[in-house]
Amino acid sequence: MQWTSRWKRSAHIFLLACLAVSSGTVWAQTPAGWPGGLTFEEALRRALEEHPRLKAASLGMEAAEGRIQQAGLRPNPGLAVDVENFSGDLPGFNESETSIQISQRLETGGKRGARVAVAEADRALIGRDLEAARLDLVRDVRSDFALALATQRRLALADETLAIAREVAATAQRKVEAGALPAVEATRARVAISAAEIETERARGHVQIAIERLALNWGGSPLPEQVEGDLDSLTTVPTFDSLVVNLAGNPDLARWTNLMEYYRARLRFEQSLKSPDLNVGGGYRRFAADDNGALLLSVSIDLPLANKNQGSVREASADTGRSLFEFEQTRRLLERDLREHAARLRIAQGEVRGLRLNVLPGAQEVYEGVRQGYEQGRFTYLDVLEARRSLALVRESEITALSELEQSRIEIERLTGQGAALIDRVQEGTK
Repeated sequence: MQWTSRWKRSAHIFLLACLAVSSGTVWAQTPAGWPGGLTFEEALRRALEEHPRLKAASLGMEAAEGRIQQAGLRPNPGLAVDVENFSGDLPGFNESETSIQISQRLETGGKRGARVAVAEADRALIGRDLEAARLDLVRDVRSDFALALATQRRLALADETLAIAREVAATAQRKVEAGALPAVEATRARVAISAAEIETERARGHVQIAIERLALNWGGSPLPEQVEGDLDSLTTVPTFDSLVVNLAGNPDLARWTNLMEYYRARLRFEQSLKSPDLNVGGGYRRFAADDNGALLLSVSIDLPLANKNQGSVREASADTGRSLFEFEQTRRLLERDLREHAARLRIAQGEVRGLRLNVLPGAQEVYEGVRQGYEQGRFTYLDVLEARRSLALVRESEITALSELEQSRIEIERLTGQGAALIDRVQEGTK
């Protein structure tokens, strides 16, 4: 008889769920508000100002400018003073010969221009690295910010579950005092409250961890109490072909174009080293014995017999060819990642829509129906617990799906270089 009664209650709950789902009523959970919290743009602004990686990359650009400056300088002239025949069998300085000569190395083969081209290509590479570092920071801040938003929503869900547990427990206590329920139902309700309190404290701890992780992007201080934003945006998923077109904005891919130019510049520089430099000098020699003098002129050149820099030319030529294949490999890997994240975005978006259109409304109506039935004596407290647990699981699934959707969108924006405009807008707002 007891089994039959439980089967009827279960069937009643199932019927309520079916009616709720088929009704098509859309129920959307309104996230708890966080007035006065830290916004994403403020978090990004702080990170852009304080992150050590960007400061290091900026100094890298300064170093590159110094290399360009140094590469463009000409060789310094040399000064030589020779004194001959001032000792030995000759009578001291009276028979000595003194020469003063200034020499200058003349670079041939366009070495200075090739050297400057290498330094400028290196600066372009470092600029790409700086751009990639900035976009990586945008991705990290967005990801950490989304995590903080998700943990805050889970805390709001835990707070609401705790409030419901207390409310239902109060109803159970009144029924026990009226003799309509056994005393064990009140004990069970108190246990449910304790479990909900533990879950709430756990959720609050996760919020603190997420906010501390976000704050590390600007050094950990100041630490915001909460973040302000929403995970509920469901934008239209772009086609893969349109995303691939935007892949050209990825600095990791564009860097290979600069790297190929750097290798070509280095190849030209190594080829220029095959041409030997001229050393031209001129001066004056004084003969102490008769107080006469003579002008001096010297020209020297290295003979490129064994060393024609052929090894370095071979290396630079191989690096230039290798970069073409590495560029293609990088492009394929980025397209693979882009395709994967676009698919994950569509899956998460479909899951959120399905939950909101079908599952969440049904779970909410089931819970309300069981709760009202419990007050009327048609359901037990266990039925209320089960219905509330089911609703909480569905709402947790919504938060998880929204988090996955946001993470996929963040990765797509990083792969297509879309964070650059956001950086410009945030920095423009600080001027």
